[in-house]
Amino acid sequence: MFRKIISLVLAMLIVVAMSTVAITSATTVTLPEKAEGTNRYYFYMPDEWKNEYTDTAGIYWWNGTDFCSAWPGYTANKADAEGVYYYDVPTDVTTVIWNNNIDGGSDPAQDIYKASAQTINIGTEYYDPGESDNYPDGTYSFDGMIYVIDPTLCTTSAYSGKMTFEGEWYYYYGNGEYGFTPEKGEEFFTGEYHDIDGKEFPTEPSTPDQEVPTDPTPDEINRYYFYMPDEWKNEYTETAGIYWWEGTDACLAWPGYTANKADADGVYYYDVPTDVTTVIWNNNIDGGSDKTQDIYKASAQTVNIGTEYYDPGESDNYPDGTDSFDGMIYVIDPTLCTTSAIQTKLTQEGEWYYYYGNGEYGFTPEKGEVFFTGKTHIIEGENPTEPSTPDETNRYYFYMPDEWKNEYTDTAGIYWWEGTDACLAWPGYTANKADADGVYYYDVPT
Repeated sequence: MFRKIISLVLAMLIVVAMSTVAITSATTVTLPEKAEGTNRYYFYMPDEWKNEYTDTAGIYWWNGTDFCSAWPGYTANKADAEGVYYYDVPTDVTTVIWNNNIDGGSDPAQDIYKASAQTINIGTEYYDPGESDNYPDGTYSFDGMIYVIDPTLCTTSAYSGKMTFEGEWYYYYGNGEYGFTPEKGEEFFTGEYHDIDGKEFPTEPSTPDQEVPTDPTPDEINRYYFYMPDEWKNEYTETAGIYWWEGTDACLAWPGYTANKADADGVYYYDVPTDVTTVIWNNNIDGGSDKTQDIYKASAQTVNIGTEYYDPGESDNYPDGTDSFDGMIYVIDPTLCTTSAIQTKLTQEGEWYYYYGNGEYGFTPEKGEVFFTGKTHIIEGENPTEPSTPDETNRYYFYMPDEWKNEYTDTAGIYWWEGTDACLAWPGYTANKADADGVYYYDVPT
């Protein structure tokens, strides 16, 4: 009898132990505590975003604390369900882009370009009452919420040829479950996609068949031409690039988009969204920030160029102003070229001209008796033998701790993001060695 009782007790203990194992195995994954001063945003990354180049998500923002120095930004953290990622973002950041952690470059012909994917610019603050049909009373914050792609809202950009995805914020309940109420109720959703309007669910995200435009151009773009000097071509490049940082399809990284060849040798063009007000033409090289490298010295660019129009009296060449620069060509004036005292990089300036085709341009809308040809044009004066070097800098010194040196570096860098010669990418410019071990300096615009 005693042995039977012992056997029953042992059997019960085994059952309890097995139950404990079962309960433990079903326990929700515990994520690290949210960093102070941040909001935690989740993202459900579609399986289709994974490919030979990536198996994880990235997140990018360009304003606010710890803004990303280069695309695709920061690598996101895996959360508590397959395909769910999160990142703790500073609270002063108001817009992010989720992506598949690939820098696809700017050449649509490359496989890595086609493999890259991203969302639209996503607001990260909250919904005001009435701002979203899904949250009629608004939301207090998107902190702790998850962004899920709606496959019916995916489009291909007519400008960059790149797919851009849109979706919605949802309250996140954990384990891949989400919904429209702060607390999980009877109705909730799972899955990497969610069709908000409940239409027939497509087997694949929609991708309208839009190609990078040639002729005719879409209504919401302006076509700008550029005469690239022969001196800009070298062993690293034989074509022009164009870069802009604000407006529709803003470039994610320097040197921006590869320009298209036009109807004359050295003439290039690009169709730019009409809300873009400033561009930089360049020779399609990312020269980096190390001034000792040949590729740095081989890179060339213009100043920041306004793309809208001239007001009457704004330009001596157009006393009555211009309606638009659409269809016009930017030509370098070699007398206006300067070498930046900061970058020792050639920065070139020129003028807009009406473009008549076949490499011919001038100051009148219709071609007249006076017109110009050539890859540069001196508006007045003589061609200088060397570019001028402005002296409008302050010299700052820095004592770099020995602990900062390691297998990856033995020198200092300096970075700034606003003002003259703002850095195009992190870590900025390589500092110069000064007069003592560990002391570096750099000449920064005033």
